[in-house]
Amino acid sequence: MGAAERELSWRVSPIDNKGARVILPDPLLAADMGLTTDEYEWLIALLGEALRGVIQYPQAVEKLIDDFPLMFIAGLTGSALLNTSDSFWEDFRRRIGIPDSSRLESLIRRDLHRLLQRKKLATFSTADLSGRDYVGAIELHSMLPNRYLSSVLSFLDELHCRNVGFSSAEDCGRYAVSEFSHQARELGVPAAVHNLATHIPDRASDVFSRIEEIRAYFADPDTDPAEVEFQDTNGLPEPMFSHLVSLITADETPPGETPTPSDSTATLEEPYLSLNLEEMELRIVFPAIPRGLFQEGDLPPWRVHLDDEIVSVTSEYDWSTGGFERTSLFVERPFSRLAVFLPDGSAGKLVLEMDRQVPALFFREDGGLRANQEKLGLQDSLVLAQTSTVLDASTTAGTAFAPEDLGPVRGWQGWSLRRVPSDGLRALTVKHGAHRRHLLVDRKVEAQWVDTGATIPYLKGRDLQPVFHRSPQILIPSDQSIWSLEYLHVDSEGNRESFDYYKVEDDYRDDPFDVFDELDEPWVGRYEIIVRRGAQIHMRRVFNMAEGLSAKLSFEQAVRRGTFRVPHMPDKKPGLSKALVEFSAPARMRIRHPLGSQALGNQHRTRSFPITSASDPDLYCLDVQVDAPRLQYLLPVRDEPARWTDSPVTINADDLADNDEIQLKFPQRVLDVELSVVPFSRNRRSINPEVIRLSRKGSSNVWSCPTSRLTAAISTNSTFQVIASWHLLSVEDYVREVMDKYERRAWFKTPASRRPDPRTGKKAVALLFSVSRKPLVTDAELKEDSLYLRLGRDTDLPLVTWAWQLHDPAAAPVRINMTGTRGQLPAELVDAGPLIVDTREEEFLMMWDPEIPSARSLLVGESVLQPAHDPTNQHRWLFTRDRELLPSEVQTVWDIRDRMHNVLAQSRNRAHPTLAQLDMTTLEYLTASPRISLAELDNSAIPRERQLEAFIRSGLAVEDFSSFITAGDIHPTPWIGLIQEMNDLRVLQGVRADDPSTAAERAESEHYVRTVGGHELWRIFSGSSQGIPVVQQHVLSKTELALVRNQDVGRLRESLGFSAVGSAFISGDSRVAAQLTWMENRREFSSTSRLEELFQALQRWENLIDHLNDPELKKTARSLALIAEENHRATEDSWLFVPYISFVFSLLSRAIAHRIIRPVQELHELRHTWASCARHAPELAAFDLVAAEAAALNARS
Repeated sequence: MGAAERELSWRVSPIDNKGARVILPDPLLAADMGLTTDEYEWLIALLGEALRGVIQYPQAVEKLIDDFPLMFIAGLTGSALLNTSDSFWEDFRRRIGIPDSSRLESLIRRDLHRLLQRKKLATFSTADLSGRDYVGAIELHSMLPNRYLSSVLSFLDELHCRNVGFSSAEDCGRYAVSEFSHQARELGVPAAVHNLATHIPDRASDVFSRIEEIRAYFADPDTDPAEVEFQDTNGLPEPMFSHLVSLITADETPPGETPTPSDSTATLEEPYLSLNLEEMELRIVFPAIPRGLFQEGDLPPWRVHLDDEIVSVTSEYDWSTGGFERTSLFVERPFSRLAVFLPDGSAGKLVLEMDRQVPALFFREDGGLRANQEKLGLQDSLVLAQTSTVLDASTTAGTAFAPEDLGPVRGWQGWSLRRVPSDGLRALTVKHGAHRRHLLVDRKVEAQWVDTGATIPYLKGRDLQPVFHRSPQILIPSDQSIWSLEYLHVDSEGNRESFDYYKVEDDYRDDPFDVFDELDEPWVGRYEIIVRRGAQIHMRRVFNMAEGLSAKLSFEQAVRRGTFRVPHMPDKKPGLSKALVEFSAPARMRIRHPLGSQALGNQHRTRSFPITSASDPDLYCLDVQVDAPRLQYLLPVRDEPARWTDSPVTINADDLADNDEIQLKFPQRVLDVELSVVPFSRNRRSINPEVIRLSRKGSSNVWSCPTSRLTAAISTNSTFQVIASWHLLSVEDYVREVMDKYERRAWFKTPASRRPDPRTGKKAVALLFSVSRKPLVTDAELKEDSLYLRLGRDTDLPLVTWAWQLHDPAAAPVRINMTGTRGQLPAELVDAGPLIVDTREEEFLMMWDPEIPSARSLLVGESVLQPAHDPTNQHRWLFTRDRELLPSEVQTVWDIRDRMHNVLAQSRNRAHPTLAQLDMTTLEYLTASPRISLAELDNSAIPRERQLEAFIRSGLAVEDFSSFITAGDIHPTPWIGLIQEMNDLRVLQGVRADDPSTAAERAESEHYVRTVGGHELWRIFSGSSQGIPVVQQHVLSKTELALVRNQDVGRLRESLGFSAVGSAFISGDSRVAAQLTWMENRREFSSTSRLEELFQALQRWENLIDHLNDPELKKTARSLALIAEENHRATEDSWLFVPYISFVFSLLSRAIAHRIIRPVQELHELRHTWASCARHAPELAAFDLVAAEAAALNARS
């Protein structure tokens, strides 16, 4: 390797091996080393052989990189240049023969700019590479990876097809640079091509010119590819030149010809972001994967990068097609950056970076993400932005701007969705604080669909997309591209048949034109339109056509309730109120439809109606559904995603998340919305219900109230019915529109102070749901092949039960078919040992397919043969410790414990012998190598918000994380990384300081603790502060407590006026942010068992923190305890115990870990209560643990 390194050094040296000065290119790139394909492959093989020998030793890998920097740079560049299909890292791993090179990749990312600078190569450190700082820089050093050559070639071919002439290849190259740097998104070119044209335009122009010369040479009719022999590479790197020639000579389409349409179903479609307007949730949709691209069991996952989190999504195999099913991922929180990678490893086109000053996302009216986030188009737009964001507009004269507030989007706390009408809109201004963002309405910049006025309201096809009564339109811009439309008929089985194809003439550009021409017969059925720009598919869409059809809806009690359906339960069958639909069409349209008024199904969208063409009803047909507007409500449930519901259900009061809110969504504007909470029995109803007034969310039709208002009204174990009521009209509108002139005259004659509300007794009402404090199931029993449930309350709905096998904790849950309260066990559950069973009432179209048992689950049955003694049980190692675990097996232990976390949280379950064995054995595995277990926690499938809970419940909080092996990457999760690096610093203090590698490592760890942990953490760690003052300074005041008790945490958050974004982990802002989350979740602590018992136990053991040699810690602890002691009144105030518990338990745990004090058995048992606290206040737990670690390490030193 030394000889190769020296040779590479000569190739980028300003002095050649004869002592003569050499003029080097500017900027100097790795591709200027002039290596051939064979040389690159030999060099990468040599590099891989060296790496495979040391990959397990991080320090050795670092030394290898430092000793042979040009070898690494050339290897990376060669991998990028030679790559023709895979993502960069996938291809690099394959070439060096190391399947898992994550540690190596981290080192390369860390050192790449330093190595380039050291060898005087271009670093591109100031270039905006759209988040691809490392791969983007490597690709620039290769100039143009082979995988992207076809994009450039297609662009040049298209110029030739359009007869765009240039005086020279150099002019063509300069034109390509201009287009690729300014029109990359519109042209759909890869980021690498855009970066090349943007950041090194002179060299890019030369590359594109040389490519054009070769393309033109082969396009000459007199050129015979079989007889061509080249003497050089025409100024291109040899690997690029060779691949370019192979692309051109292998192309069956002669240059200059327009490619014919082909079947595009065998391609990997791009994922997309979609806003579900019915559920009001944002999802990333991963399209179905057709047969032939991947084999069953061999499909890599889609990978989603959400800020610093990476989520893997796997598509299920589709047995009917041999491909893989469409799937989606719920985006449950706002993000600053989103990127998706396809199963083949390539980067997807879905890359979003939120504007940090004015964060907002723009969607089409159908919920699809607008391709251009900087301009609006011809149709109405949807804007997802923070509720404090103001929308303003410039409109044509006489046009009022009135955006419609559609309400909150699930999971996006503090954000709302608004509809921006396009009529008369010239420009939109989005204001957020002092910042502004301007979006012009450009009606001719890009191809776009125009649906305005073409769809039938409330009518949907089987794909839940709109039904069109006339042709939609399309707008094609008047650019230099060749645009074409391909028409395919989609039959009832989903088969596609192409029947028309034509180019869009210039006369049709810049103005919308009908997609479907008017014919003698009506357009009926499903049709897919593929729009191509040149050879590439620009967009595609399936249309549900029923030309000439119209539909009229009518609703029960519409005058009082409104023109929508409401939850209804006739004859104990939950559903929706009655509604009718009547279809019609002009006789000349020759379209068949159901005659007369048709009743809709009891449930939403449960009845389909056939629409056919009279001439050929078998071929041209369309099934339609009525998406009738309806009242929906949202109940926040613990540990589960909230769902909008439209029919009455029964729910247990303990399952409601008190820290959230109940929402009602009306299809039209209503007033004076209230909830009546009525105790119910079969014999009588209370005449004095508890009434809760709801508040409108902004200007939307969504109304809400805190869940705690409802749970506070449920004071007994009775069942309560929750009934919504509302008015359609204000008093003034009612007087004007409903009362006759005599009633109106009499009403106005009455003095204003004594005028009655004429609407009294005329409110619309609807039963939404029932709430009970009685659990659905109180007990269960296994008898032979049957499961018997004992109910805690009556139900008229069928039951759904799932079971998990305790002896096989990794197995998927199995559904048990229920008949009443008896369930027939499937064969795999008979004599399978104890079962964990979870039961619910079955609602219409309920999709309950749980992955883990809930807090309501029951542990049933005993073990005849303990799994630890069963030689046939492949998971017996989880019940008796019999070996040292590999890191992947440690992840399995974490995943199993998380799967059972709701079961383990119940003290009655932990008394079960088999579960106790599982609990004890998995804890022993985790505590055997605490450092490894801590590192693998973040690699497990446990969501980050539950990792603190899992950490505490496992008992690792009292383990020592110091290690004599201090080298390696810093952990990406801050609280884990800080604990590990502070321990490493203490270990390194005992190592000779004159060792350069030790000094560098110590400096890196100290830098991390100071910058990420913050100044306050360093003062605690170094012993220059006492009492952890940042906690003392932010103890909850009485004024703040009063605000919280008045349900006004939001006002408290505003009054504090802080931002924790970018703050140090241990800082005043981070402490306030942690406490705000704790206060917002305060209702959750009411259901946390043994909280007061833990508070009192810690007070008994509090004196042990004196051993940390910091008397001020006791004062801080006392101030936290005082808040709880002075203000705790009832169970609802249990949340006040949490800061004291978190602070003192953290200090005692870390003191035990460092052997400053002895273990306390009482606290070991009560750790489960602390873990439950951490579930609802993870930021507070992480803050206190890191601060306690610093205090304990300082005391130990």
